[in-house]
Amino acid sequence: MNNCATRIAGLDCIRVVAALMVISIHVSANVFYPFKEGWLFSVIVDSFSRCAVPLFFMLSGYFLLNRKDYSIKDFIFKRFSRILIPFFMLCIIYKIVKGWSLSEFVLNVFVNSPFEYHLWYVYAIIGIYAFIPLINKVFLSPLEGGAKLLLFIIY
Repeated sequence: MNNCATRIAGLDCIRVVAALMVISIHVSANVFYPFKEGWLFSVIVDSFSRCAVPLFFMLSGYFLLNRKDYSIKDFIFKRFSRILIPFFMLCIIYKIVKGWSLSEFVLNVFVNSPFEYHLWYVYAIIGIYAFIPLINKVFLSPLEGGAKLLLFIIY
């Protein structure tokens, strides 16, 4: 459904640069943590690239905080189905591979989260998706001043 005419080239460039920065963080970690030769260069690359994840969060906010009136049901179905279905499929694969019982599975996925350190972003984006409808209602409503604050308190 993406139309090339409606895409914003600058945002696509930010996405590409941020993706390359995430890759450079992971590549530089091989030298960064064991203090091998080239450690200083690795530290510089790692430090420079740490803004990648906040860039992705800002891009998510830019695209999610819009003036379209989504019903909360539509928003949740559209966003969460894209994240939760693949996430739970991955969790089931982890359950099978690691041999977890059902109680260990529930404990590891819902209580000891993130159950795998590299999945922290999924938990963060789920929290953002849960909070976006409230932010849309409060800060992007046509109401001004005190009415926004009152609406924020009510929600």
